[in-house]
Amino acid sequence: LILRAMSYSRYMQERRDQLAGAAIWVFRADEDCCQEHLDLDALALPLSHPLWGGYFPPTTWNCGCYVVGTSSNDGVA
Repeated sequence: LILRAMSYSRYMQERRDQLAGAAIWVFRADEDCCQEHLDLDALALPLSHPLWGGYFPPTTWNCGCYVVGTSSNDGVA
């Protein structure tokens, strides 16, 4: 359990580092995830938005959600 939590934490940090060059981050929900995450699916916010400071998937046990980066809002669904 502790190792899994540590691996999630490491993944989140590495993913944040990968996305650092993207102007817009887009939350993508796993189809089998909770309603809270499904409600956030396709939410596109700038990297500087406060949401990303405390909310970055995976956020819960067995969460399959993720974030993708883009350089603009064009084509964000």
